Formats: sequence, C-alpha cells, structure tokens
Amino acid sequence: MYLKLEKKEEILIKIFLFVFVLILFIRSLWGPMWYDDSETGWVAEFDSVALPIISLQYRGSFFPNESDIVQAREDFPILYDGVYNYDDLRANKLIKVTSDKWMPFYFPVYSFLCLPVKVVLQILSINQDRCFLLTNSILIAVALYMVACRLKTSGLHRMFALIMFILSPIYYYNSLISYESCMFALVTIGMVMYANQKRNISAAVISIAGMMNTGILAVAIVMIIEYLVKIIKSESNFKALIINHWKVTLQYALCFTPALVYPILQKIYLKEMIFTKFMDYTWWLERIKTYLFDFSIGFPSFTMGIWVFLIITIISVLRYKGGGIKA
Repeated sequence: MYLKLEKKEEILIKIFLFVFVLILFIRSLWGPMWYDDSETGWVAEFDSVALPIISLQYRGSFFPNESDIVQAREDFPILYDGVYNYDDLRANKLIKVTSDKWMPFYFPVYSFLCLPVKVVLQILSINQDRCFLLTNSILIAVALYMVACRLKTSGLHRMFALIMFILSPIYYYNSLISYESCMFALVTIGMVMYANQKRNISAAVISIAGMMNTGILAVAIVMIIEYLVKIIKSESNFKALIINHWKVTLQYALCFTPALVYPILQKIYLKEMIFTKFMDYTWWLERIKTYLFDFSIGFPSFTMGIWVFLIITIISVLRYKGGGIKA
C-alpha cells in the first residue's frame, strides 16, 4: 500500500512539474517582456544583461562599447528601439571604465547563459528578443527538476517544496529581462546539493550566484558557520581539528572563491567596488522595512510570502523546542 502511494506521489510530482514548465515556455514565447515599463516605473538592469551578450558574441569581450549598441539594435530590434548611445541606456547603466570600455553592473553569468539560446534563435531566424525569457524558463525548469526529482527526501516533502517554489514570485520574475530567474535557479540547485550532502558543489554554485548579487553570499555565511560548528564538535582538541580537517576545509573554501572575481575586477578597473553602498546598515533597514510592510510590491506580494514564511518558521521552532516533531 505504501509503495503504491509513493508511486502515485512520484507521478503527481512529474505531472505538476511538466504542466508548470510548459506554461513557462509558452509564456516565454508569446507572453509579455518586462524590462522598461514607464507606467509602473519598473526598470530592470536590462542593459547590463543584453549588451554583454552582444560584446561576447561578436567581439569575445564582456566589456561592451558603443559599437555593441549598433549591433543590439539589429539583433534586439524591439528592446533597443530608440537607443543610439550610452546616454540612451536605461537604469543601472553600464559603468564606464573608459569612454570605449564599459563594465556591466553585475558579473555577466546570466549573459553567458543567454548567449547559446540567442545564437540558436538567430540561426532559426526567430525573434532574438525572446532569448532572455526562454533562458529564464530553462533555468527555472532545471531548478524545479532538481527539487522534484533529485532532492533526497520523501515524495511528500518534494511535492511540498515544489508547491512552495511555484507559489513564490518566480512565475512573475520569469518575464523579467533581469538576473532574478538565474539567481533563483542557481541558489535552488545549490540548496538541493547542500541537502544531498554535496557540500563542495553547493558552495561553488552558490558562489557563482553570488557573482551576480553579493547578498546571496549570506547563504554562504550560514553554510560556512554550519560546517565549522560541525567539525569543531567532532574533535576534542585544536591540533586534531587542524590535522584531520585542513585539506577538506581548504577545498571547501576554494569553492567559494568565484564570488571574489568581480569585486577584484572592479578594484582593478574602477579602483573601487560598486557594492560598497550595500555596507550601509540604513540601506538594509529600509529594504527590510519595505519587504515586511509594503504590501504593494511583487505579484504575488513578497510581503505576504515573507510573513507566511516567518510564521511557519516561528511555529516550527517553538514545536521543536517544545519536544514536538521538527517541521
């Protein structure tokens, strides 16, 4: 009876995953593209995504320049209509290293991933503007597949995790020409690897995601603390700790180094790091206040989702400390 129930759960998970991914791909091909909406005020880091694709494809460089705008108007006629020079670029403009060398706002991991999709659409003479949304769908599909089929837990838990991810704002983010879907996918894959005890792979994936947004490295900090606490508890003295764990710890540390690449490049080319404003605690407090109390952001609202998550977490912790079953 139990085996039959497990089999039904597996079938239901695969059907659920297939239907959601199919909807994503249909929406990617024929749905709206969000990148610069004057009515809502939404402007994504669009140019820091698109122009590095052009510079990578045609010049083998991730430093865009004025010539790439000319090519972008040909390859992305909808998205670059009316854009002729640097001053016409949208929010979070590329950062000028020199007058003819610009750096994207984030390291172009997402641009690298979009490039193969763009080339395929170009060969097939299909609208290349759609490469971003299709890449988003592919990345989300891979991430959800990892949760649904590769996470080492019961079918019921995987189904619950899949539903929680689908109910997150990721469906909304899928239509954005921005980094969010890529970061979501990489962090999801990294967390699945972490849960499956693939610590080094998880660290590398999370670190690559951190190349696009240093805020993601908060996850890495938790992972490192968990690892250090675990090995310290496993040894009776400091000498044994060093002898038995130095090699594994070094390997683990090296897996986090990709996140350091872009700050180092910024320091070399710009003599400063563009993420220094995020060190201001008032910026973080304002952002937290917005996420907790502004019910107008997101679709569905991030605020509602965060409150539900906090309530579930608090109840779970209280139940666990009270001797109940850990949620």
